[in-house]
Amino acid sequence: MKIGTRVLGPQVRVLVIPRQDGNVVFKAKAVLDYKAFESLIQQPVPPLVTMKGETEAKPNFKDAKYSEAFDAYLNLKRDWMFLESLSATEKLTWERVKIEDKSTWGLWTEELTEAGFTPMEINRIIGIIIEANGMNQTMIDEATKSFLAGQAVTQEK
Repeated sequence: MKIGTRVLGPQVRVLVIPRQDGNVVFKAKAVLDYKAFESLIQQPVPPLVTMKGETEAKPNFKDAKYSEAFDAYLNLKRDWMFLESLSATEKLTWERVKIEDKSTWGLWTEELTEAGFTPMEINRIIGIIIEANGMNQTMIDEATKSFLAGQAVTQEK
């Protein structure tokens, strides 16, 4: 797809964290496709229950085991998405996180801490991941304002 002559692609956000020995650059890209995740992890299915006086079984979304499994699934999906998004960072190598091993996905924040990043810096890294994978109202408002200002300049000519 194009708009005018512009070829569109996934959004990428960049964060530069200053260090005395040189800046550390993180890139986060928009994750457009979850098929790879879905091929690895199946979404839990709630158990079916038949209520007294009814003949049709219905999913029991309040089942404790289902709720626990669904929470675990959502955590895995979040961690996978964060790792996939950060894969845009050139030469980023994880020590303990192995993308082929879902039990390691949640270690990415620990690895960042062990690498010397502060909680505030880790929050900034999370922030660019969130920005790359969605837009907030402030971003939309700023883009709209910039576009309209450009339109006004064009019309004045």
